[in-house]
Parts: sequence; C-alpha cells; structure tokens
Amino acid sequence: MFFIVFLLLLFVFLFVDKKKFSLSVKHSVIVGLLIRLVITFIFYKSSSNDLTSFLDAGKVILDRQLVYPTLYLPFFPYLGALALLLKSFLSPLIFLKLIFTFFDLGNIFLVYLLSKKNLKSTFLYAINPVTIICSNIHGQFDVIPLFFLLLAIYLFNKHKEIFSMTAISFAIFTKTWPALFITPIFKKLRNKLLFTFIFLIPVISVLFHSWFFKVPILKIISPIKNYRGVYGYWGIGNILILLWPKIDGSILQLLRRIFFIALFIYSFYPNNKNVIKNILKIMLFFFVFTLTFGSQWLAWLVPFIILVRPKNWIIFFITATIYLISAFTKNVYLLPANITAIFNVLETVFGFSVWLSIIFLFYEQRKY
Repeated sequence: MFFIVFLLLLFVFLFVDKKKFSLSVKHSVIVGLLIRLVITFIFYKSSSNDLTSFLDAGKVILDRQLVYPTLYLPFFPYLGALALLLKSFLSPLIFLKLIFTFFDLGNIFLVYLLSKKNLKSTFLYAINPVTIICSNIHGQFDVIPLFFLLLAIYLFNKHKEIFSMTAISFAIFTKTWPALFITPIFKKLRNKLLFTFIFLIPVISVLFHSWFFKVPILKIISPIKNYRGVYGYWGIGNILILLWPKIDGSILQLLRRIFFIALFIYSFYPNNKNVIKNILKIMLFFFVFTLTFGSQWLAWLVPFIILVRPKNWIIFFITATIYLISAFTKNVYLLPANITAIFNVLETVFGFSVWLSIIFLFYEQRKY
C-alpha cells in the first residue's frame, strides 16, 4: 500500500507538470493539507529514530536533567516537551507530524509568492511526494527551517531586510542548516551590519537554556557544532566507503573540513540576479560533494527546483521519490531481516541514481 500510494502521487505530480493546470492557491493549500492528513493517519504507525528523538529530548527537558539532550538548538527539545505535555489529548508522534504539516502549508503559500503567483508551481509543491514522505512518513522537521528560509527570501526580495534577517535567525534557531545557504542574501544586503541579526534568536535561546536549566553553554554549543549526517550512504562518501571501508577518522575529518571550506568559497561564486537561483546552485554543490548525508535533506531542494525549473528537473523527483520509498519502507512496516537487507541494497542503488540526477542538474546550472 505504501508503494502504491506514493507511486500514484508521483504519477499525479508528473501528470500535472505535463498539462496546463490552474487551481487557486486556496485550493492548492486545501489539497496539500488533505493529502498530508490522509497519509499521516493512514500510516500513523510510521516512525523513525529521528522522530522519537524529539520525545527523548523533550523528556530530558521536562525532567530538568542537567544535560543537553540534542544536536540542535533548544527549539528541538522544547517542541518535543510540548508534544509530551499534550499527549493526553493527542499522540505525540501525530502532534509532531501535524506541526510539520502546518509549516509545510506555509511553504506552499511561500512558493506561490516566490513564483510570482504561479499556480502550477504552487500546486506542484502541494502534491510533491518528496516533502510528504520526509515529513509525514519519516517525521522529519526540515520543512520548519525551510519555511523560515523561504520567508527570509521573500522578505528580502520585498526589501524588508531587518525582517528578512530575523526570519533567518528563526531558521537557524530551528536547525543550523540554513546558515550554509545564505551567502547570496549577504552579498546583496545593502547594510551588512544587519547580518548580525541572524545570531539574535540562537544566542538568546542558548543563554536562556543555560540559565534556566543550569547547563554550561559549551555543553549546548559542542553537540551543535559536531552535528553532521551519516557517512558512507551518499555520493562520494558511498564511493569512498566501498574503496576504503576502514578510512581513518582523522582523514575523514580532514575531508569534511576541506569540503566545508570549498562550500564556503563556492557560495560566493553564483552571481545571478535571482537569489533563489543562487541558493539552488549552492545546494546542488552541497549535495554533489558532501561526504555525509541524511535522506530527509532532499526536501530542501524541492521548493528551489520547482521555482527554478532547471532542465530535466523532473528526473530529480522521479529518482528521489523512488529512493525515499525504498529508504523509508522500514518506517512503515516491520520487515524480516532478509527483506530489510534487500531494501538496504535498493536504497543504495536508488540513492546513487538521485546523486547522479543532482550532478546533472548542477552541471546544467553552471551556465546560468
């Protein structure tokens, strides 16, 4: 059933792309909401370690333990604590997925605004299977920082720079990832001092948490600094682990640092007048060359690819959807070990195909 639902959703997505289509933004939001709610409640048992880690972190907060329970800023454990406080009214896992859905509906509207009210782009985001699998099946919260990043871009384009920097500050507060992709905004910022606003919410949250929960600031910052995805499951990392399965940890750390230096330097290179196109190029660079990876990260590409529509962009959605179906089936069903092993192989193969599609997109975007 899981396969059928998302292959049908992919089919509808591809059908809409090929046809002249017009649906009001209100109806796109309603359709997007209904799809997400139906999938959330049909597959209500779908969970993951990442989703339950919200609740683990929230329990530490409610118990006032003198430890810092997460690799993220305090938004993460606070949301987990709220889910636990409301558990007598609603399942904590369902509550979290509904919060993710709420922000993803905001993303639908922001795609509408950023696409200059293009109704087809709006509906494509509303029904895209990649984001829905990541948020409503696997239970990832990436749509929340993505919402604030898209909001920051919209406000920046409207020349509301203080509000744009504040939105970036909220984005980084929810997840530090957006900090990797904001150089194009910084380059075009008229008053560079306003850039300091991006530190406002994260710094306040760290200071408050340290004071209220009696946790040293370094114990909060160190896990955040050390956050990274899983090595060996994607692209170059996947190739390296095949050729060099026992790579030394110090060498791996050196390679990571080289990558981030290269990413930082490259982030100043895209010089299109369109900030969205510049950010997409940086994201594509990241996915092509990163050594560590989380499957849910693919959700970050979705609105930018829909807004830019690079050549053969639809190949990304086909490969990414099939990849995520193979990767997250084990979140939905309890599979025997031998079947799980098959899915692990399929996940690697399909993941490699997604990586190749992103390489192709990156190659095509070099001309713009």
